[in-house]
Amino acid sequence: MFIIYNIYNRSNTIIEIFCINNKTKGVSAINGGELLVKFNKAVDETTAQDTNSYTLTGTSKTVTGATLQEDGKSVVLTLSTAVASTTSETFGVTVKGVALDGSSTTFPIFSGTVTVADTTSATVTGVTSATSGATASSITVNFSEPVQNGYIIIDGGVTKYSVTAGTSTTISSLSLDATKQHKVEVVNLQDAAGNVAAYQSKDFAITQDAALPVISSVSAFNDNQILVTFSKKMKKDVSGNLVDAAGAAVASSFKVKDETLTDLNAVASVVAQSGDTTGTKFVLTFNPTAGTFYANSTTRNLTVVVANNVLVDTLGNKLAGTTKTVSLVKDATAPTVTGSTVKKDANGVPVSFTLNFSEAITLGTGVATVVDESGLLQSAAVGAPALGADGKSLVYSVTGLSGKISVSIPSGSAKDTALTPNSSAAFSGLVDLGTLPASSGKFTIDPAKIVVSGKVIKVVYPTAVKGGLVTGSATDIANYSLGGASLPAGTTITLNAASETVGVTAYAAQQVATITLPAGSIAADTNSAIFRVNNVVATNGTTANPLLTTLSINDNTAPVLQSARLVSTNGTTTAVYELTYSEAMNQGLDGTNDVFDELVFKKSGSAIGTAAVANKVAGFNNKVLVTVTGAIASSDTITITTKATAAPGVADLVDNSTGVNVEAVGTTVTAN
Repeated sequence: MFIIYNIYNRSNTIIEIFCINNKTKGVSAINGGELLVKFNKAVDETTAQDTNSYTLTGTSKTVTGATLQEDGKSVVLTLSTAVASTTSETFGVTVKGVALDGSSTTFPIFSGTVTVADTTSATVTGVTSATSGATASSITVNFSEPVQNGYIIIDGGVTKYSVTAGTSTTISSLSLDATKQHKVEVVNLQDAAGNVAAYQSKDFAITQDAALPVISSVSAFNDNQILVTFSKKMKKDVSGNLVDAAGAAVASSFKVKDETLTDLNAVASVVAQSGDTTGTKFVLTFNPTAGTFYANSTTRNLTVVVANNVLVDTLGNKLAGTTKTVSLVKDATAPTVTGSTVKKDANGVPVSFTLNFSEAITLGTGVATVVDESGLLQSAAVGAPALGADGKSLVYSVTGLSGKISVSIPSGSAKDTALTPNSSAAFSGLVDLGTLPASSGKFTIDPAKIVVSGKVIKVVYPTAVKGGLVTGSATDIANYSLGGASLPAGTTITLNAASETVGVTAYAAQQVATITLPAGSIAADTNSAIFRVNNVVATNGTTANPLLTTLSINDNTAPVLQSARLVSTNGTTTAVYELTYSEAMNQGLDGTNDVFDELVFKKSGSAIGTAAVANKVAGFNNKVLVTVTGAIASSDTITITTKATAAPGVADLVDNSTGVNVEAVGTTVTAN
């Protein structure tokens, strides 16, 4: 059930869709160049900020930027070009592949239309300026939306400062009295849509902040680094290094001393902590010597000394010389896997899984062993591990996999960042990649690529297909028929787990289904056996179009000896027997074919004869004449038993190029 609300703002209609099942999406125009997408729950940052998750139709514009907002449930989309203020434009917006925060579950695909007609100019929302002294050297003018042109005048001066593209403009190299009120005038401010505000002004005061920064705390970051927290936002360079007023790195202004106040290794760097948004946290690295630092104790009580008047906050206020104590404890705990997450593309197809660890790690050695739900080894479908952006995970790309997979990684796949790194233990567990999205896509099986050899039929699929005990499996006998009937009992079907060559072409894993028919299931050769394939599903979720074709299938049933009769005998040297079989026999027999090793002749339980040759019987294709060398009287009762041999001659009729079926062995008849 959907409830649709139409809400209007200055740009035009906001379309929001609220779903009772808590899968909510909404799209609105913020201005001529930006759209707002709303969700009812927090979203995964990676998929939400992937521009491929958003598609525009009915317009030449594209989405060039996607920024997740602080509420975690809204995303601002930046258009490649803004809709001009002189017109309006309606186009389609599709959102797909955005996942819930901390989950691989994606919101349902949303499609709607939005009308953008931006006729309202940008406004000046405020001016900020701060200083630690009597004068301010810079100001920042903020705007209500992205702008592209205009100029700024400060306190009625003669200098015009150009507006920079974006939502704010910072002007430097000023000298403004911090004790007085000031005014900016903004002239001909033009937004991205082309709306122009001829004139705006804004009064502002300068914030004076002369408070000196202090070190709030120092604590162990790990067993070889120290986290330093300041009371104020500190000055740093573009790489995050803590710097002085002139912009020079200040690592040399820190010293780390041991229990006797002896200097340890020089401080290598003091860098902003990754992910810190306060600007107050920095990681101090001093690289103690591995193997000796914790040689006598697993706990080290250290002193951090900071030089006087070198470090500055962002306004230039200097930090006084400081001494702080901190304890570091040897890290002897190996990192462990705490769970896994899955990333999917915009279509909901898994593209990677992540193993999360209990602490920061570095990349070790070893690859993952992966087995799918069908029990097939799928390690080749998984990429080599990469260190995750958070520094606490291993990311493995996947291709063509879904469902629950068994993942095993060897010991040493990851190492922590301890002074003496601890290697991770071997790990095995299940990772749920989820089901592939329903797809209306179809694929076609090429009948020319179905190869028959003896009792084996190989079906080559154009893409990897499912196998095992799942719906749509290519190894499900029920998805095939032959000769208008189900495949015979005893038929086996397997999928190739690795690359397989059929003919002269190599096919990837899970593209070749090998159907092996049981012996005795095909009674006669045929060039027109009707073969059907239906309901087979690819690993990407598409379904095979039903296939109906004809195959040349070979007789795989052994002829059975049914009876024998004595035709003639001279009583002393030879006797001729007529053998009758269950089907047409080899018509190439000409009286020279040695069959003594295939037929056992016995009289009163004892073998008789020294040789035997076979000949065809004119007019009776299921009969064979056998001349036996031996003393056989017409009154003798002889048993004839078929026997296996390395070079058989008694076989069924050759009517194709693939061979014959040798007579069934172990059959005994009595000749009268």
